[in-house]
Amino acid sequence: MKKIILFTFSLLTFLSCNREIERPDNLIKRDVFKSILAEMYVYKQIPASSDMNYKEQDNISISILKKHNIPIDQFKSSMEYYMVENTDYENILKEIQDSLQQLLPEGTQQEREELIMLNEELEID
Repeated sequence: MKKIILFTFSLLTFLSCNREIERPDNLIKRDVFKSILAEMYVYKQIPASSDMNYKEQDNISISILKKHNIPIDQFKSSMEYYMVENTDYENILKEIQDSLQQLLPEGTQQEREELIMLNEELEID
């Protein structure tokens, strides 16, 4: 999850330096966008050892969009807008991470927090 957030933040930084984008007329509301991303991240975290391949994961993402009645091109344009123009995107990802951590059993959550702290300490050094 942290790698996804780091990659996304890096991409956000890169894109924001290179261009501007207009707010799409059909921009997905923040809460809906956050909900969709959270569901997608949960399914993308399925271990590589599972029998699920990339096409099946893409089908799950498409199913999530259909569940929310969001066409893929609307999702793409909203994703691009949030990543390029909206500084709130990092907060959205943090909120997703926090909400997913709340779903972990207590012991697992404590272990996860310890690993996050350790990683942050290593990044500082």
